[in-house]
Formats: sequence, C-alpha cells, structure tokens
Amino acid sequence: MAQALTDLSRQTGCLVQYDPQLVQSYRGRAVEGRLTTADALVQLVKGTGLEVHTDKDKFSVNQADQHAIGDKAATLQAQLGQAMQTKKLPQNKTTALHIELGAVRTSVVEFAKKQGFVSAAEKASYQRTFTKVEQLLASVK
Repeated sequence: MAQALTDLSRQTGCLVQYDPQLVQSYRGRAVEGRLTTADALVQLVKGTGLEVHTDKDKFSVNQADQHAIGDKAATLQAQLGQAMQTKKLPQNKTTALHIELGAVRTSVVEFAKKQGFVSAAEKASYQRTFTKVEQLLASVK
C-alpha cells in the first residue's frame, strides 16, 4: 500500500499523507481509468479498512474517523454502564442504548472498509445517536 500511495502521489502531483506503519500490512487495489485524485485514492483503499480524507488539495489515508467515532461510542457505553450501576437509569433503557452504540462501533468500521471513507451522512447519524445518549446522561446527573 505504501508504494501504491507513493506512486499515486507521484503520478498526480498531489501529496498524500499516511503513516507507513499503518499502511504496511495492507495491499492496494488496482486503480483504473481517468479519475480525480480523491476517487483514485478511494478506489485504491476500498476494502482495506483505511479511510481517504480530502481537504481541498490535501489528501490523507488513515483510520481517524473509525477511531474517533469508536472511541466516543465506547466512552458513552462506559458512562451508561456507570449510570446503570448507580441506579440512575433503568436497565432496559441502558441496554438498548448500549446495543445502539455497539452498532455504531461496528458499522463505522464496516462503512470505512466497504467505501474507503465514512460519509458525512453517516457521521451525522452517529452524532445524533451520541447526542441522544449525552442528553439522557445529562438528565440524570
């Protein structure tokens, strides 16, 4: 993958930032056709679990969205568990939200692997789930 990212960067003239240690165990897919740099990167990493990030003419490949979303979901799961232990929340409500947050943690990894990125719509959906849980937790403090 590192060589493929370097080659793509050289061919397009666009810098692609990545951590060589992160990408070393992945193999890139073949990139064919006339594509934008962003589309070529997505095609290259699709199926690996790596994510393409673009910001104007800056490109990076990492797993930042998966880590951020997964960490947030895990933190909220822990807070729900604490609220349930202290009897601030009923077990059935806590369990349902815990399962919903677990689904977030699973789906973000699946989307990144399937698509090569996590879309803005998916991030917004995850944020709605986080907000719902945060509001509930705030109401019992």
